Amino acid sequence: MPPRAPEPCRVPGCSGTSNTGYCPEHTTGKYAYDHDRGNAAKRGFDHRWRTWRIGYLKRHPLCVDCSRHGIVRLARDLHHVKKLIYFPDLKYNEANILGLCQSCHSVRTSRGE
Repeated sequence: MPPRAPEPCRVPGCSGTSNTGYCPEHTTGKYAYDHDRGNAAKRGFDHRWRTWRIGYLKRHPLCVDCSRHGIVRLARDLHHVKKLIYFPDLKYNEANILGLCQSCHSVRTSRGE
């Protein structure tokens, strides 16, 4: 397979190119986290997970956090209460998963939950 062609750097306004998403100038600091964490499949969210996720959202379509406040909003993201990095055996355990809308999931993630 031929090597990937260089693409524009993902940082808005940067004119650099890269085969990995960020130019050499933006592979450090706040951009290094995204660069080093890998794509979803490399983090364990493969085809099996995507299929399971769809089934879970069909069974639990509403955001848990919004529902607690009387707001009806569709869940889009799944949040693991106990982080997968520490508890990989709980990946498909429904007791460890919350269906959340994107904004509620972002809030929980930014708090380190």
